[in-house]
Amino acid sequence: IAVAWHGSAALDLDAYLPWSGAAYPRKPIPMVVPCLGALPLLLLSYSAARSDRALRSSRWFLWSVFTFALLKVLPSGVVSPGWFLQPLLVVIAAVAFGPWSGLAMAGAAAAGLGLCAWTQETYVFDYSPSAFAVPVIGILLGGGMLGALLHRTLQGLFAVEVEQRERIEQTLRALRQRENLLRHAMRVATIGEMASMVVHQLRNKFQLVQGHVGLGLAAEPAEKDRRLREIESVVRCASTVVERLLTLAHPGQSAPRVVDLVPECRRLADWLSGGLLPHSIRLETEFPAAAYAFVSPDDFCDAMMNLLVNAKQAMHRGTIRIVVRTTADQGTIVTVADDGPGLAEHVRLHLFTPFVTTKPRGTGTGLGLFAVNRFVRASGGHIEVETEPGQGTAFHMHFPAVPSERRHARVG
Repeated sequence: IAVAWHGSAALDLDAYLPWSGAAYPRKPIPMVVPCLGALPLLLLSYSAARSDRALRSSRWFLWSVFTFALLKVLPSGVVSPGWFLQPLLVVIAAVAFGPWSGLAMAGAAAAGLGLCAWTQETYVFDYSPSAFAVPVIGILLGGGMLGALLHRTLQGLFAVEVEQRERIEQTLRALRQRENLLRHAMRVATIGEMASMVVHQLRNKFQLVQGHVGLGLAAEPAEKDRRLREIESVVRCASTVVERLLTLAHPGQSAPRVVDLVPECRRLADWLSGGLLPHSIRLETEFPAAAYAFVSPDDFCDAMMNLLVNAKQAMHRGTIRIVVRTTADQGTIVTVADDGPGLAEHVRLHLFTPFVTTKPRGTGTGLGLFAVNRFVRASGGHIEVETEPGQGTAFHMHFPAVPSERRHARVG
């Protein structure tokens, strides 16, 4: 563009040749020579950019700008303000591309300025050209060294940042590994908890079966038949415990429904009064006409069996009471109480904690009351405990009220 604008006559190199005889500062020349001098470097920058080599492209582009500025200011002599652009380019080159690039650019600019000072014969303000050139050369070399120091500092900062990033990544990998180990441990603990709960529930069922078998062996044929039917009912209930292992893997697939708790409690009372309790323990019941709750019947049966077996094992003689009552808002409270030794305060605080038991080692899993509490909460209710040492223990399961239309729908 410069050649087309000024023509080939502008390609006059006398301003750049010390032996041309022209005195400095020489007449301003068009931009043809600076543009042609920077053009090869600009083409190299473009080629590197096309090859996705951004760093090399930037280096060649900075050198093309430096070459254009140097060729433009060179004929103007040592007093041209354009010389003060060179230290800025030197610092940029040293910071961005390393000390050798900055020092090479500073050396080229210092050589050009020295050439002007040596060639220029005109004194400015009674000062020789070298008096103006030496400070600028010092600034150029100082800029190169400053850029080198900044480059080294930035390299150190980048190295620290990379090291910190690697440490963070190592920490994250370690945390992810520990998280995976923790999840595995939680899965193992969950499986162990599930297995222990199933064992606990089946142990209660087997105690009922053993009681019926022991009493049925010495009974009359009619009583044996009744005992067999009771055993069949217990086994059927026990099979649901195993089946619920599958529902734990698919929450929400259990089938809670509106249930009248009175018949369920009567059936449990019949099991106990049929000879499963020793003669030294009496069973008392208090039931209303009906008491509805939205629960799973099998889970309710398991919860009641846990409470009743615990009450039986807690004392050698006394009374076990099963009380069902409805509140003013038609909620239902089911109470299982005993006349046993009661519980201390520090034991009561951890009753519903998994694997906590007061029974001798090997006779309890510590999951019975935990399962009862989980069932009551899953049914939308809560459980309360009344106990004092020497005054017995009472568990109150509170279930929320069931709307009357849902009861009628159940009856219909």
